Amino acid sequence: MNDPPPAAHYLLLRYVNLTGIITAAGVALVGCALPHAVVINEAGSRSVGTTGDLGLRVGETTIEQAMGTLRTRGATGIAMASGLDAHDDTITLHALTADHLNGVLLFRNERLSRILEIGCDRGTARGIYLALARLKGANVILMVSERMTVDGEHGIRILTEGLGKRIHISYQYFEEWIYGMKDPLIVGGDLMDGVTFVARKDVGERPGHYVPWHWGVIIKLDGARLTVDRVFMHRLLGCRCLYQWFSSPRHQRPKAHLSAPYL
Repeated sequence: MNDPPPAAHYLLLRYVNLTGIITAAGVALVGCALPHAVVINEAGSRSVGTTGDLGLRVGETTIEQAMGTLRTRGATGIAMASGLDAHDDTITLHALTADHLNGVLLFRNERLSRILEIGCDRGTARGIYLALARLKGANVILMVSERMTVDGEHGIRILTEGLGKRIHISYQYFEEWIYGMKDPLIVGGDLMDGVTFVARKDVGERPGHYVPWHWGVIIKLDGARLTVDRVFMHRLLGCRCLYQWFSSPRHQRPKAHLSAPYL
């Protein structure tokens, strides 16, 4: 396969409250710097209303109570990521959402701290994968979905706590996205150093059989300078997390999982 075209040719970027510059960066291996996890329920999509309909209270509602509310109401696509707070690494941070919710619930030491608006097209926030990172002392939430759009464009959604930035990176020009985006993975803990995004595609050999994309994507953000670099998958496999994901015998998206006591 030929080398990829320059980043500006295959990627369309949309900024909200951010002025950006697209550049082609040198390839740098990005590994895991913070713990991360994802929970995806495979049931049919169902809406439980907005975050305001859930009766949650900032500073009072625990993550266990929020999970219980979502399950009691029959929420689907429950997704969660966990890591350390960018402001204080003695604090555990959790991000939680579900199909059709208009926001991401952010918990500090298991109590609701903040609700961040997603800002996507109505009805498209479904089947979301979440990951946590940091940027200059701010917490960052990365959201990936085959279905979520902003003004009709599919892409990676980046929310930053405290910085007032929402970034949408369209992957309409990612060659392999048209074949699907299953079993996504984001590794890396700091957007200044870069995070790496990989996924699998459906090659049509048999139902539920997915193979890794030929490319991974490294995303870096330094102030107003956003760099998105597409990299051959084999050049990323020096990272243990990516190698384990790549060599996994799994051919289907992993089943939903949560660490105790949220099972």
